[in-house]
Amino acid sequence: MLKGEMNSDPAVVERIYSDDCINPSDPDWTKAKLVEGIKNDYRGQAPPYIASAEDMHVYMLGDTAVVMYVKKYVVREDPNHVDRQDQTEVFLRSDGTWKLKISRSSPHKNPES
Repeated sequence: MLKGEMNSDPAVVERIYSDDCINPSDPDWTKAKLVEGIKNDYRGQAPPYIASAEDMHVYMLGDTAVVMYVKKYVVREDPNHVDRQDQTEVFLRSDGTWKLKISRSSPHKNPES
């Protein structure tokens, strides 16, 4: 998913996200809007940030997988500008294919602070 995001590849979203995927922190968010945004905003160009995953944990529960990690964003033009989001994603397996059903992010709280 990160590779697709970094390559602004809407086909990755089409393949991995379920058609009814939701983001509880943004009720207006849809897979269709995400695909359209990638096509319109980036037009095949890399986004203005670099995203990576840290501290990933995957929990498999039959045909459900819960993935939790910290997603780190670094602004390309200003590498000192870094943002971190706590990310939780729920995937369901159907007919042998894993699809993202729920994606939620919130500001990362540093445990040392």
